[in-house]
This record gives sequence, structure tokens and C-alpha cells, in this order.
Amino acid sequence: MDGWPRQLPPWIDTWVRLGMSGRLKTPGLYGEAMSEGSQRPDDASEPGRRAPASDEVRQALAQTPRKLLVPGVCEPLAELDAPIGCLPPVEAAPPCPSPSAAGLMLEAADISPGDRVLVQGRAVGWLGLAADALNGSGRVRIEEEHEALRARWRSVRPFRMREQVRLDEADGIENGFDRVVAWDPGPGAPRRLPRRLDEGGTVLVARPDPDEPELARLVQHGDAQTTMPLTELAPAAGGPAPTAGDVLRQEALLATAWTDERPSGLAREVGLSVDETIASALADQGLVRRAPERAAGARVAFHLGYVQQTLGNLEQAALAYTASVEVLPTAEAYTFRGWVRSQQERLSEAIEDCRQAIDEDPTLGNPYNDIGAYRLEQGRPAEAIEWFEKALEAERYASPEFPYLNMARARLMMEETDEARAALEQALELRPGFEPARRLLDRIDSGPDELPR
Repeated sequence: MDGWPRQLPPWIDTWVRLGMSGRLKTPGLYGEAMSEGSQRPDDASEPGRRAPASDEVRQALAQTPRKLLVPGVCEPLAELDAPIGCLPPVEAAPPCPSPSAAGLMLEAADISPGDRVLVQGRAVGWLGLAADALNGSGRVRIEEEHEALRARWRSVRPFRMREQVRLDEADGIENGFDRVVAWDPGPGAPRRLPRRLDEGGTVLVARPDPDEPELARLVQHGDAQTTMPLTELAPAAGGPAPTAGDVLRQEALLATAWTDERPSGLAREVGLSVDETIASALADQGLVRRAPERAAGARVAFHLGYVQQTLGNLEQAALAYTASVEVLPTAEAYTFRGWVRSQQERLSEAIEDCRQAIDEDPTLGNPYNDIGAYRLEQGRPAEAIEWFEKALEAERYASPEFPYLNMARARLMMEETDEARAALEQALELRPGFEPARRLLDRIDSGPDELPR
């Protein structure tokens, strides 16, 4: 890996989030007006994560540890509010839902103590155990549709301890349930699952999808069936918070960190960026061969962080990058965590992360450039130039046009217009058509009133 062609320099406000329409909203350059619907980091909430409002649901989730799904060296991944898969991976298996998604399901299902509960779908073992903890009576049946995962669940300690929790394949034979909770079930679920209810029971179906997420409650009345869409359901807690659809939309994107599936353009773009950064670095440094479990865990955590950052969940992104370096330290994860901290306007922490990245791998050019960018934001252009020069000297940096661009901005802050022009011309020589450099050069040509301050 030589660099990150898709990484934007930190001085450009690269805050992006997924709008309700599914389009990315990106702010303009040089302080221009931001696109409709976007937010700056200082006033942004975590737009896609929601903690359960119910104490009972929170306790049930806390009683059901996810760390048993991954090796001990990868346990930091289990603490994230993100889907979690199995390591070593189970062939073609999707990950378990995140705490946000599981909490959403359990609250909407309205499970009472003593209810007979069926949990069905793909990767539902952990959700089923949480439902059992909430139910408190051991009257839970889990029907795992993925055959290899059924075998994996049976080897997990909580299943061996909770003998009253039944783990079976989906056979449709047993009926009379008070609640059916279906997570990403197979085709025909809305038709067949209500038939398995006792009188007065309900089915809750959730389908995570980046474009058309679904959460619905199904009720059977004799031969008739009623469907109540809940996709726009907002949490009971006050304040700005995501709808159920927001949670499920983001859940689908986060799940791609564990699989090869790329269900949307955003998922493909993020996956390609991850391949060009952390995955390539781990392979090039021989870490995939020497420490395969740690390398896999570090890559997944980095991927989760990249998705969370792209979606605007900055604190969750920082936690994911932290998990990545806890599993296996890399200069890339430290640098990206610094980028998140800069978006949160925590520049001192961002600079410290970049210094840790340099300590981890002094050949990587990105953290040098980023420290320079942060010094520029602090109004220290002369010091920033020293860091941009170090970035240009680094062995691994495929995007040297960025330090030249940032150097031009530093020169303008020092009222050195000729030097700024020379730096921009070098950037354009390296990358003809580089739009940020072209724009700034045009502003220089238009006179001092057009220059960024």
C-alpha cells in the first residue's frame, strides 16, 4: 500500500453523513455553504445509534456477552455498538445485530415475563439469548436459519448453560407462541410466521437494508392478517434520535465489515477505501500471515470505524478505531482516529494520535500531512510547513498533491503568494485536474479579496 487516494485532507471539512434519501451530503471547500441537510461536527448528534429506553432491555443485553463469539485477542470488537460476526469466520454467515438494533427489536417486541417466544432468522443466537434474559422463564426457542451458525452457537458457553433455551433449525412445526421476533428472515416470513402465534400474539419482523429497511408488527386474526409498519418509529426517550429505519439502514452498512457483500454504492466505496488502507497495510507488512486473528479483528474494527465516520457517528467511529489499535496497532488506525478527533475539534488529541501513528510506522506520509493540517487550523503556518515537507519525504504516500495544496494555504496565511502559487503548480503537475488546487489557484489569480482566510 502506498497511500490513500480516496482520503481527503483534514483541512477540508470532510464531514459527511447519510441523508434520509440515501445520498451523501458533503460540505463545500474553503468554508463555502454546506449542502442541505448536513451538519458540522460540533453540533452533530450520533445520527444512527440509539440506546434502549427500557432498563429491562438494557439489563438483558448486558447479561448476554458478545465477546464469546470472537477470540480473546479480538474482544474489544464485542464492546462496540456494531454488528459482530464470528472469528474465525463461519462460511457466508452474516453478523449478529448490534446492541442498538437488538435493543430496538426487543423493545418493539414487548416481551413479558413468561411469554413463549420464538426468535427466528439469520445470526439470531445472541438476540435469542438476550430475549431469554428479558423473558426470564426459559420459554424461548431459537430457530437459526444458517446451518453453520447453528453448530457454532451450540459450542458457545451460554447455550450450554441455558439448557432450557432451544436452538433448532427453522421447521415451522411448533406453534402457539406469544411473540415471534424475526431478524432478517428468509422469503415468505410475513405469510408463514403469523400462523405460529397463539391467540393475541404478535410477530415483529426486521430487515436491515441500506435502501429499504423494514420494521413491522404482524397480527393474525383468524384468516386475516394486519401489518403495522414501524420503520418510522422513534425512540421513547426525548431529544433528537434516529428512527427505526435509520438504525436498520446503518446496520446493513455496518454489517458489510464482516462480509464480502456490498449492497449499495456507499458500501462499495467504503469497502474499496478499507482495502486500499488497512487491508493492504496488514498484508504488505506480513501481519495477515503472522497474526491472522489479530489482523482480521483489526481490519474489521477499522472498517466499522470508517463506516461510522462516514455516517457521522463520530464517537462510535473513534471507539472502533480504538478497538482496532487495541487488537493490533497500526499507523492507519491511529491516523484515522486523529481525523475523527479533528472533526470533533479536539486538535490536541488528533495531533497526539498522529504522533502515535508515526511512532508505529514512520514511513507512512499521511500523519505528517495531518499534523501540518492541524497546526494550520491552530494558526501556526510556519510549523505546519515543516510537517508538510516531512510528508513529502515519506516513503509511503501516494497522494503528495495534498501536502503541496496544504503548503500553499500555509504560504497564503504568511502572505507569500508567489510561494503558494509554486506549491499549487507542483500539486497540479503531480495530479493534473486536481480540483482543490485549481480552485485555489483561480482565487489567487482573482486577487486578494477572493483568497481564503
